[in-house]
Amino acid sequence: MCTAALVPAAAGCGSAVKPVPDVSGKPLDVAEETLADAGLDYEVSGGGALGVVVRSHWQVCLQHPAPGRRAISVELIVARACPKRFAARGRVPAIVGLRLDVAERELVRRGVEYYVHREDEVIIRADWTVCGQYPDPGRRADAVDLYVEHFSCETDDDG
Repeated sequence: MCTAALVPAAAGCGSAVKPVPDVSGKPLDVAEETLADAGLDYEVSGGGALGVVVRSHWQVCLQHPAPGRRAISVELIVARACPKRFAARGRVPAIVGLRLDVAERELVRRGVEYYVHREDEVIIRADWTVCGQYPDPGRRADAVDLYVEHFSCETDDDG
């Protein structure tokens, strides 16, 4: 018998290839239970600067591999609130609100080049949040401009 309590970021006890259920859009705790019941391992990516603490407060925005595929393990990309559904391959996905490292991984997966705009040097990519993008989601583009802020998109108002 396997137990998910031993490793909080990965669970399940599957070692055989099995069909992947659709868990995108579900709360993380529900998605984890669904994958564990299906006998699939999983890994959680995202979770902000402090990581995932209360699992039910996080939503699965993307999953790799896609539902219906066969796999041993599933990557769950989470956020507090997911952007509108991600666009099809070849189109710019909605990535505002995601951690920079997660957004970059999705753009690379889709073959979309990107440029990070920031005056400060971005060193630890997981500490930065995408606060703006150009062009808008759903458009076809050769490249995407990402506007990022350290940790969150809240702006300081000194006025």
